[in-house]
Amino acid sequence: KRQGDTPRPTVAEALVREGFDSVHVDGARAALERLGVEAGGTLPDAAPMAPKAELPRLVIIDADLPDGDGFSLCGVLRADPKCAHLPVLLVAKYAEEFHRDLAAGVGADEYLVEPVEARDVAMLARLKAGRRGEEDVYDAHTSTLPLGALLRALLSGVRSGRVVLSEDSGALFFRHGLAVDAAFHGERGILAFRRLLCFGSGAYTVTFGPELQRGSFSMDRQFLCEQVVPALERFEQLRVKGLPLAARLTVDFARLAQELPSLPEDVEQVCL
Repeated sequence: KRQGDTPRPTVAEALVREGFDSVHVDGARAALERLGVEAGGTLPDAAPMAPKAELPRLVIIDADLPDGDGFSLCGVLRADPKCAHLPVLLVAKYAEEFHRDLAAGVGADEYLVEPVEARDVAMLARLKAGRRGEEDVYDAHTSTLPLGALLRALLSGVRSGRVVLSEDSGALFFRHGLAVDAAFHGERGILAFRRLLCFGSGAYTVTFGPELQRGSFSMDRQFLCEQVVPALERFEQLRVKGLPLAARLTVDFARLAQELPSLPEDVEQVCL
């Protein structure tokens, strides 16, 4: 965090609710000391911590630090074998054109611009916890990471990639903060996108990397939050109140036979 700034209690509280312990440090040197990393001359005078210190599951770094910058710190972590695998989120106070490429160049997992919503950071933290080995691929499930909430968090950043449901039943594609395409049970485009968010369920994978999908629409995070998410919430409320989607209606013929004689004589047809 930047020296003189107040901590982000909402982000910290959100991470705690998701099962993470939050630890705040001031500046790059303090971060290196906490992680037990040698600065290698880039950020001198960092005293390594005891080798048995437990590493965090996620590192959130401000781009602007009192004794350096977050991009350099991220690069130092990526160069250290002990910390190279740690998910790193870079947070900047102002959006700069070159920051996205710079964040990618130093190996940041995501680049976010303030104001950052705590629930999005928590969602990304949960996602990053499901990393598949050394790959930039993450396993998740809709029961713990719903697709709508996941997409909202993904669009808060600038990375590209795709979300693929198990058995390739559906997929959505995102690029630089925009949802650009979707496929679901033979449908493609915005209709498939809406149906995927409504009905997509089960295990899925998130793969980050250059997304070459041409795309059939373009949707930013603001439109998703203001238009799509409220509609999803209304749909979910109706679904909870109504019949289950898998329910099938059947005819009770025995009861129907009992009731038929009581129908008025002018009833000529019964619709089932």
